[in-house]
Amino acid sequence: MAGRPSRTSRKPRSRKLKASFGSSNRRLGIEVAIVESLAMDVAGGSDRRRFPRRRVLKGARISFRGLRAAIDCTVRDLSEHGARLIVESPIGIPDRFDLVQPGCEPRFCRVVWRKATQIGVAFI
Repeated sequence: MAGRPSRTSRKPRSRKLKASFGSSNRRLGIEVAIVESLAMDVAGGSDRRRFPRRRVLKGARISFRGLRAAIDCTVRDLSEHGARLIVESPIGIPDRFDLVQPGCEPRFCRVVWRKATQIGVAFI
């Protein structure tokens, strides 16, 4: 059709929703449902992990090179099989290391994912 944008040239969905916000009660209801659904995802309402993590805030150390090198970190989520760690930078942190928490035995870890200031690890 002439004058109609193709599917590839459409604006991102979030902009479209913002532009149509409040234009009708039906659209408003759909948008509220989408926002509530996203809030559930952020709050952990649809966590798809096999082993759910619990939120924690514990100081720890990433130790490697035979315990001679260590980097401070914060454990934010923890399960029996893994954790989410907050670090200043993931640069220089090896793919496998020991996670040392005060009062606990060191846990040998494998990095599963990395982001700007976060690392997801699986306990080996």
